[in-house]
Amino acid sequence: MNIAPYLLMAGLLAGVANHAGADAMPLGPAGDDLVGSMKAVASRADATLLDIASRYQYGYEQVRVANPKVEPGQPVATSWVLLPGRLVLPAAPRTGIVVNLPEMRLYYYPVPEAGRAASVLAYPIGIGKEGWQVPTLQARITSKARDPAWHVPAAIRREQAELGEPLPAVVPPGPDNPLGAYAMRIGATDYLIHGSNQGYGAGMRVSHGCLRMEPEPLRDLFDRVAVGTPVRIVNQPYKVAVHDGQLYLEAHPALAEERAETGKTAMVAALIRATGERPYRVDWDKAFRVVEQARGVPVVIGSLLP
Repeated sequence: MNIAPYLLMAGLLAGVANHAGADAMPLGPAGDDLVGSMKAVASRADATLLDIASRYQYGYEQVRVANPKVEPGQPVATSWVLLPGRLVLPAAPRTGIVVNLPEMRLYYYPVPEAGRAASVLAYPIGIGKEGWQVPTLQARITSKARDPAWHVPAAIRREQAELGEPLPAVVPPGPDNPLGAYAMRIGATDYLIHGSNQGYGAGMRVSHGCLRMEPEPLRDLFDRVAVGTPVRIVNQPYKVAVHDGQLYLEAHPALAEERAETGKTAMVAALIRATGERPYRVDWDKAFRVVEQARGVPVVIGSLLP
């Protein structure tokens, strides 16, 4: 991998502190949905992709698919690791919270302060494991809680009882509570944006449908988000942006239970949505390779015509 174009931020993993929250990325004008920048970092000899993802506040799956030549679970030695910090925004209004399930990422669009440019923050999340996936929806944050009690849904209690690990109806706050220190409810549903007592889960399919975040990013988001903030949950494995006349395609692995319904047709639909009535040219072979590789990194696949 040629990492030279991405050396915008590089350092030894051992010497760089954790980010407490997401970095605000300036938004371009309407119609320009490319934000952020790619980064490459070098790791210490015993660090794994999971270590690097956690240190730099990226989701594990995001870092894994961006670095297909690095063996998961194994130390990456002195290899350069690509951090996918350049993003195509989901096709959704730039307001409140937007969650794109296939990329396991939450976008938050804060209301800009007077005289300040609009921006977006991106946070890695864990989503529901297969069979427990949160649906696409539009709602609002209806409540926020510090040190929440967990009122265990009946379906989860039945599952755990069948596994011989019964749960009480309510798990009080504390180290045994899987919600962690903060929780925000989505609409009138049982779905929450919450933390964890396990120290992992961002960028993985590990929950019973809720959106799981690591403690520091969640605290950052919790302090920013108000009750009433709109929430949109979308399912867009393929995203297209027009930036400086060029067409960028970002592809993610589709959710396992929906892969038969995605692929080239869904990618072309995203391309049409992004370009509207404007004529364009596309390197279709390259575009289809991007879909097949699904590395979660924006790639130039064509351009608008004059």
